[in-house]
Amino acid sequence: MTRPTRFVLLALLCLAPTMLCAQTPPAKVLSPDPQAAAHRALADKLKAAKDYVGAIAQFQQAYALNKTAHHKEAAADLNNVGFCYYRLSQYDKAVEFFQQALPLFQQVGDTEDEAATLYNIGLVYDDQSQYDKALDFYQQALSLRRQLGDKANEAMTLSSVGTVYSESDRPAKALEFYQQELSLRRQLGDKADEAAALTSIGAAYYKLSQYAKALDSYQQTLPLLRETGNKAAEVRTLKSIKAVKAKQATP
Repeated sequence: MTRPTRFVLLALLCLAPTMLCAQTPPAKVLSPDPQAAAHRALADKLKAAKDYVGAIAQFQQAYALNKTAHHKEAAADLNNVGFCYYRLSQYDKAVEFFQQALPLFQQVGDTEDEAATLYNIGLVYDDQSQYDKALDFYQQALSLRRQLGDKANEAMTLSSVGTVYSESDRPAKALEFYQQELSLRRQLGDKADEAAALTSIGAAYYKLSQYAKALDSYQQTLPLLRETGNKAAEVRTLKSIKAVKAKQATP
């Protein structure tokens, strides 16, 4: 099964956070730092051009200007440094910067980006086949996304948890999460994602030697793929159906 692109890019918002203070008057809303914004704009261009080393330098300069008063922007800067290190396959450095971003997102009450950062850390460990660590961070992200009612990202996280269990030869556990994912995909009405979830379920049943259920899942997938026009996935599914039928025919 082809691993989908699952990395979550946090929004680079130029919002002015409200700073907490012990005085009675309302907290002052600080304007975004223009120099930090300029560094970030350049960093974004370099990142888009895949110059991740150059982007890291610019994001770090933006962070240096934001870290004292603009905590949300500072957290986004750290997250972007982590993303660039991830693209450079420097996984330890990626995790280091994602971990630095987490308490800042928590400090400003940004649960959505906190969940995204937890998910990204899980993905880094997942890509390195450090499955127990990946599951820990995915599960933390899943809990927050359920609290937020973020069904789309909850479904994506369920898929990632299922993939970890599948890759670590625990297909029964994988099936449990894929089925939860399928329920959400159907609620959301995205036929392509529903087809992907059914494909994952079919693969899990195949690993469990439950060929009739695997065949049923793959056959449910076909009309969805035809409806969405995904010819390549349709061909793969037909090959999977052929493989299942061959297993069923084996004495």
